[in-house]
Amino acid sequence: MAGRHVLRLALLMACGCSMADYEARMDKNAQRLKIFDEENKYLGDMLELPTPVSLKDKVVVPGLPVELYLRPPKEVASRPKENELPFGLASTPLFRYPGPPGFNVFITAAKIQEKGEPKDGVPTSEFGNRVLAGVRDFYKREFKASDIPFKTQTLPELTKPIDPLVTPIEVDHVPIFDNLKPPSNISIYFYQRGMYQAAVLYFYPSEKRDEFKKSIDMSIATLALDDEAQKRKAEFQKRRR
Repeated sequence: MAGRHVLRLALLMACGCSMADYEARMDKNAQRLKIFDEENKYLGDMLELPTPVSLKDKVVVPGLPVELYLRPPKEVASRPKENELPFGLASTPLFRYPGPPGFNVFITAAKIQEKGEPKDGVPTSEFGNRVLAGVRDFYKREFKASDIPFKTQTLPELTKPIDPLVTPIEVDHVPIFDNLKPPSNISIYFYQRGMYQAAVLYFYPSEKRDEFKKSIDMSIATLALDDEAQKRKAEFQKRRR
């Protein structure tokens, strides 16, 4: 036992860490392990990002412009639906990840276009409505609906959330309820980090709202973009080994 303490002290001295720093780091790692174990009860594998979509050897829809990390609820595919064009506009395509009957997860992302910058992104003031265009396209193709069957016609601008690795993620959430039979819900979450913005949509039967709430809440709490997404992906791969 004494040998272990000597070894621990030697390691601390070598890295210039205090005992308090070491214990804090161990506590943080233990907390992350606990969170990971809890996530595994409700969530599936992290999403594999969509690749550019080509028709006749021509790219018609690009993939996402930024690294994105998300663990969807269990039973949701980790890959986009095969042989399906994404919904909406090429600048903000909605890629579908199918789940149980009536349940789908959609993701999209775009670079934030600031005033006076080249038009290689999407202004935050337009991003929400472009996402909504994808929802319209989904209803048109999936249900042969002429328009989205709910009152919301515009979506708010995004607000910047806090770091998801420090505390639970905060995002703009726009719940939408349709009047199809049976009715469905769409929960739309918007998120920004650095120069990028993203949207995650959960589509599910209204009657199963309570059943899916826990898994959706846990899923959206895993969302990360850009360099943070890369860190989360590396951590996920390490934990699952």
